[in-house]
Amino acid sequence: MHIVVVGLSHKTAPVEIREKLAVPESRMGEALTRLCSYQGVREGILLSTCNRVEVYAVVDEIESGYGRIQEFLADAHLSLSSEQLTPHLYWHQGDRAISHLFRVA
Repeated sequence: MHIVVVGLSHKTAPVEIREKLAVPESRMGEALTRLCSYQGVREGILLSTCNRVEVYAVVDEIESGYGRIQEFLADAHLSLSSEQLTPHLYWHQGDRAISHLFRVA
């Protein structure tokens, strides 16, 4: 199993994209349940602020895990396709994912 983060921030995406992906606190439980329903995603954490949306997850395989998380983010808003979303995303794995979390938290 691997720890990964997939996200976007004020440095990588305009506010219009970030607003579409923001997860309000009242919907966080539902979003986490949906995230963990994707094949190969074992556990997850969502970080959603005005400046960033990030998904931290434990996945079976890194590449397919990235793909599943990207699908999850694109599915969060029906008017946003994976092709529109991908250029704004960043990805980290393992120690880099954990270091990133501590840096932005």
